[in-house]
Amino acid sequence: MQIPIRMTGDRIDEWVIIELQGALESSLGGDLSGKEIGTLSYTKEGAPVLIVGHHALFGKEVALDKPLGVLVKKQQQESQEQCAPAFDIVASVKRKIVFKSRPRPIVTQK
Repeated sequence: MQIPIRMTGDRIDEWVIIELQGALESSLGGDLSGKEIGTLSYTKEGAPVLIVGHHALFGKEVALDKPLGVLVKKQQQESQEQCAPAFDIVASVKRKIVFKSRPRPIVTQK
């Protein structure tokens, strides 16, 4: 069975995966879906830094061996009940940012 995959526009966005080691938990408990967890920025040398609360994580950018595609399943029309599903490609992923080291506390002078 062939599954059709189509582009939705003239170009495809490029996304980046963020890989964290360990678990990310909220002090309030509950689900973190859709919530801001921190701020991602880059140093002058181009190294990524993720600030989460009072901690800084330093990472590195890595190219993926094989690019990934981000697909969205198209809704089927009622008249096409027995048709194969179709997908739109909305983005590609060619890089990831890896944070392997332990978080460093941010200490401010008063």
